[in-house]
Amino acid sequence: MLRLARDLVSGLRPIGGQLIVNDRLDIALLAGAAGVHLGQDDLPLRAARAIAPPGFLIGISTHDPDEAAQAWAEGADYIGFGPMAATENKDDALATPRTLAQLAATRTRVGIPVVAIGGIDLPRVREILDAGADAVAMIGALARAEDPAALVRAVLALRPRSRQTPRASSPIRPHRGPGSGIG
Repeated sequence: MLRLARDLVSGLRPIGGQLIVNDRLDIALLAGAAGVHLGQDDLPLRAARAIAPPGFLIGISTHDPDEAAQAWAEGADYIGFGPMAATENKDDALATPRTLAQLAATRTRVGIPVVAIGGIDLPRVREILDAGADAVAMIGALARAEDPAALVRAVLALRPRSRQTPRASSPIRPHRGPGSGIG
């Protein structure tokens, strides 16, 4: 896994991409990844923040507005919110998908990017973005797509105009909200 992560970091760097490693802070740090995404049952956010270098991104999986607000207060750089639909990609996925109203409520409670995840396919992307998600994560839909690149282009075309301007770096920035000590 470490070798793959290092290869991905090396391949992404020249094109301005960044690798976020799922669950494994050790692999993320050793590979020089931009960050790590942690679930509710993984290493606690505060412990990860104590180990991580300055500027290292930490995302947290959340399932309701309260978890999202807590993650923001504790120093998360972004949150994953979901699942938005039934998904087969996680054995422990919640049985009940989150609603657009829950997503909207979460958006009003946090000042960091919200990435919707879990069972998302192209027909739902517009309503999920309109409900307040800053981005969507699509594992199954991309894996099943005959032309994954075309699917990515279609999703990117659905982003609001203000989010379509290319940036030199990730739209996710190191945490600067409650609990960060930065302000």
